[in-house]
Amino acid sequence: MRRTRSWPAASQRSPFIDYNKKKSFSSNEAVNKLYAALLYWVRHHEGANDEATSPEIIRYGDFYISLKELVDSMKPVQWLSKIVIETGVLHIMESLPEGSKKVVMPLRFSMNLQQGIHNVNEINKKFDYKIRLDKKDLVMLPVLECVDVTDKEGGRHYWVFNVNLRDGRFEVLDSSRTLDVIELMTTASTIAGAVRQLWRKHYPKFSIEHFQIIDIDVPKQIGNNECGLFALLNATEWNSSQLSNYEPKEVLNIRKKLAYDWVTSVHNNAPWRKLLRYDKD
Repeated sequence: MRRTRSWPAASQRSPFIDYNKKKSFSSNEAVNKLYAALLYWVRHHEGANDEATSPEIIRYGDFYISLKELVDSMKPVQWLSKIVIETGVLHIMESLPEGSKKVVMPLRFSMNLQQGIHNVNEINKKFDYKIRLDKKDLVMLPVLECVDVTDKEGGRHYWVFNVNLRDGRFEVLDSSRTLDVIELMTTASTIAGAVRQLWRKHYPKFSIEHFQIIDIDVPKQIGNNECGLFALLNATEWNSSQLSNYEPKEVLNIRKKLAYDWVTSVHNNAPWRKLLRYDKD
């Protein structure tokens, strides 16, 4: 039987998704082997499944994550923790080519910005004029949306807020909602207000006061715990024009591929090969 492509009707297609360009996450032997090793050794290393004693599996500079923290988020169906999202953000930044016009800020900034708090040292350093964000095209802020902004643990839904300096607009990339949802529009407006304040302080000659908030209709998730995966993919793939058409049914392969890329990165200084017994191959 001839196989046909399953695409939305023309009237339902997003102008921001290239339906002719499918992003494949098919896993190969190396990806499957590492993923299986992660799941195996978290159960069989002494102390690996204990938060207090689980060994490092990833270290990027001063930032590190334990084997348990990684596996708890990346095994099938699980929600991605904040520290795992931060791992993904660091990997995106480390992987950008020289001269890239994109910046992805740490997830933790969104916690402050949702409370309208922007005048803190770490955020000011990242927005400082010496960084020359005004020369970038995209300044992305991964968001963990807080139902209660006073809750320092945050909420349960991830999405991406993007300052599109090239096209002069704020963009919302959410894998389950649109700006018709009042909670999303409210949070996006609060973050936009905080970003405008930061920009006035550090880039007074480059106004973003006129930027409007628009929806970027991105590929939509199916399961409840997939928002973190989609947020990281959107932060990686969005170029202010179109996204590849990655499909929700590939979620497990996406988990495998992200874990593989993070662990095997040249920037990872943790002894992961020894931990996963790769030195015995």
